[in-house]
Amino acid sequence: MDGGLNWGVYERRQVCWKRQTDSPLILNVDGSFRGEGTLAGGGVVLRDKNGRWIEGSSFSFQASNPLETELRALELALRWTESKRIFNMEIQTDCKEMVKALNDANESNYQRGALKSRCRELIRRSGCTAVVHIFREQNFVADFLATLAANRREPCIIFVSPPPGCDTLVCNDQMRVVSERLLLETE
Repeated sequence: MDGGLNWGVYERRQVCWKRQTDSPLILNVDGSFRGEGTLAGGGVVLRDKNGRWIEGSSFSFQASNPLETELRALELALRWTESKRIFNMEIQTDCKEMVKALNDANESNYQRGALKSRCRELIRRSGCTAVVHIFREQNFVADFLATLAANRREPCIIFVSPPPGCDTLVCNDQMRVVSERLLLETE
């Protein structure tokens, strides 16, 4: 018995933040789930094609599981960009399960199905060029903002510049600082 560990073949890959399409705007989104009955958070940063900060936001809300947290963060991010009349952007998330859920027409959970439907409609209205999965190392800025939201009670905070502690992460992304990641051959 291997104790549930996957002893497959791994490869080392160097990853850094970058846009995945030719869209001039990139929206990085992430959720932070602490556990049932606790405050969850969503983080979003809007950047230009070179990774420069345009604006960011943190959202605090209730969620019952990690996927709901990610979907709720996406919904709030898209409502935020729609209110600012920002359209035609690439959306990046480190939640592969959310990308898959948005592409899956079947949903047995009514509440999550309604949330997915709202997200799909907001994506359609946004003129989104793509919703793409990226690795966690490529989404540190949105993760920082999501964690910040999960630790605060304010429902929404807008950042016209990176908050303290986040500026280094933004700078690293702009300079394409590389992180090493071990990937199973199937990823």
